[in-house]
Amino acid sequence: IQPHGHAITVILGEASSLIHPLVMWRNGTCHHVQHDLVAASISTMCQYSIQGLDEEAQNLGTTVGTWFMEDRNVNDWNKSAAAEQQQGGNHEDNKKEDLALLDATLEEMAYLCQVISRYNTFHSTTIFPHLQEQSSSSNNTNTSSSSSLDLHLQEQSLYYSTMETYLASKNFQRALDLANPVEIVLGLPELKVPSVVEDASYVSSRAIERAASTLCERSVWTVGHWVCELWLPAEDGSGSTGGGGLCQALLEGRGCDESIPLTQKQQNGENTKQEGVTSATTTSAPTSFASYFLDAIDEDIGPSHTISSPPLSGGLIGNVVSGGPASGGLRGALSLGFGMVGTVSSNVVGGVTAVVPGANAGMSGGGGGGASSLSLAKKTDKSTYTRLCLLNGLNSASAACDSLSGVFDTLLQQQQEHNEEEQHHSNHQNGDGNNNTTTPPSSSSVSMVQLSRDELSSHSKSYRNLLRHHIQNLLIEWGGTHDVEDKSVVSQMTITHSTQCFPTLCRFMIREDYNLDSNGFGLAEVDERLEEGLLRPLKESEIVRQLRAGRCDVGVRLVLCEEMGSTVADIILASLLTENNERKKRFTDWGSLLLSKQVRVVQNFFTGLVLNENNGSNNEDDNGDEHHHGSANHGSENDRNNGSVVNTATILEQFERLNQAVTVLQLDKPSDWLAFSYGKKHKNGDDGSGLTMDELRKIMSLRVDFSEDAILKVCGSGGGAVVGDLI
Repeated sequence: IQPHGHAITVILGEASSLIHPLVMWRNGTCHHVQHDLVAASISTMCQYSIQGLDEEAQNLGTTVGTWFMEDRNVNDWNKSAAAEQQQGGNHEDNKKEDLALLDATLEEMAYLCQVISRYNTFHSTTIFPHLQEQSSSSNNTNTSSSSSLDLHLQEQSLYYSTMETYLASKNFQRALDLANPVEIVLGLPELKVPSVVEDASYVSSRAIERAASTLCERSVWTVGHWVCELWLPAEDGSGSTGGGGLCQALLEGRGCDESIPLTQKQQNGENTKQEGVTSATTTSAPTSFASYFLDAIDEDIGPSHTISSPPLSGGLIGNVVSGGPASGGLRGALSLGFGMVGTVSSNVVGGVTAVVPGANAGMSGGGGGGASSLSLAKKTDKSTYTRLCLLNGLNSASAACDSLSGVFDTLLQQQQEHNEEEQHHSNHQNGDGNNNTTTPPSSSSVSMVQLSRDELSSHSKSYRNLLRHHIQNLLIEWGGTHDVEDKSVVSQMTITHSTQCFPTLCRFMIREDYNLDSNGFGLAEVDERLEEGLLRPLKESEIVRQLRAGRCDVGVRLVLCEEMGSTVADIILASLLTENNERKKRFTDWGSLLLSKQVRVVQNFFTGLVLNENNGSNNEDDNGDEHHHGSANHGSENDRNNGSVVNTATILEQFERLNQAVTVLQLDKPSDWLAFSYGKKHKNGDDGSGLTMDELRKIMSLRVDFSEDAILKVCGSGGGAVVGDLI
């Protein structure tokens, strides 16, 4: 029930319906006022009637708006919001039912602002231009475009902005208290994301859409500023410093472990606060958005727009992550909107940080030893589950930022279309001989919405970078060292399988012999041997086991496979470029064929892993854990049903330098590198994406049938210039 909204709709609607025919009558007679006294009298009568109706409508509308502010205790809500801001998010005066009342108040307030804004637009295009024309003819320069109702709208919009950001802050605090892992896709219980990401996305999008419905520019600016601050990612790649409320909540592990009681989650938040972890609004310097926002406000509010005791607006995030006591509700499950992230495309990147509740210190360091991978997986299952849920959260946060950026982009397009329609209407009126002009569209309004859109798009990229950074750290912890020159790797030359796959792959590549004849190649290329030496360490690793268990979203799977593929490619290439004469490889043309097949096997494994395929493996590779295969199959079917297309080209890009080395080793003679213009097919090594000239020389020197003189002609002094000329 919105009695004030209904009343002001009737008042302004009836006034505009009476004014509009009078305006048409006045405009129809204005061309004849100089020659026809009757027409002049009618025009004057119409104008006086229009002014009288307009003044009465504005007075009544302002009165109803004032009654609304008194009946709904808007001033009290504004004081609560100010206290919330001053006390850093720890104000406890409001109860759950109060926030439900505040939500209803904001709904009616947004509607009031919309009705008043529409009437002001009608006033500025039909009434004010004629008043301005009369003032100019009578040398009266005191006419102002700001009517009493317009000034009241400015006051209402400022109060609305304060209360909207206050409600959104309270809802986000409540979402933190209720945070738990939730299913991304129904039917896949292993694939979960922290609920706080979905809830923050819902709270943000709802606040933006309601602010846009007010048709008040400053409301959109203020709410947009709050949303950008809420989703602000960490300033550095590690995610250890800075960041808005959501980023810090994720890095604290909020909602990543459903076994942590609510009181313990709050205690964790309080401990973090005591250790000096604060939100972006208290630690980071003012953002470009904030300074731009304040500048735009200063430009639009002139001396004639003064309002007594303007309410505070924006910047209510404060120490919201510190986990204060629950002080509001989300009006049931509807206000939290579980399932939001499931509708957002998962093409993102994110990471894992050190601060994770329940993390097991035994996960780091060391090789597999004598413990079986299955027992280790069971021992660390809880912390593994928590960390992968956090990865999914960062992935979903990036997707949510993209979605919110799209909301602002839609608003920007609608605003531009509206401005074009107004300009067309103005040109049409001028073409008919009228002097009526419309107020030019505000450039600051467009720029502020565009800035919000671009800032959220930048946040999305930062979350992807954050995900990639922490996935790299996760691979170091779970995958082990991948340095073929590491003495600890060399000292354990017996190939043993463990959950840390990279040391095992290093030992396999160190032992591999490529100085083969046809018989040796026939024995070495057997699929069972390659499965045992190359793929089994990867399949038995904890990372791949979790991927095949269906615990990672599509975007997380893609980044994990990119980083693992890059590491495996580096291991193989490092074994070829080693400076250790004892382990230096020697290649025949048969050996190069073996290496080519090994690279293809690894590439197919990672692309199949991204696509959630079984890769033709046997069940015994997963210790008989059929649940892993079942989850993978369900995940692949779900990807197809949702229409998500995964591009595996980024996986193959990780093998660019290794593929270039394989091409070199398969040449009939060194000069073929130049004769067949292979440089056109492979990138130059100057940017790190291809082999350098020195690496090219080392690779060619591995072939037993390549002479040193022939190699020097291609890679000797000035060789780089020759390749560059050919390219």
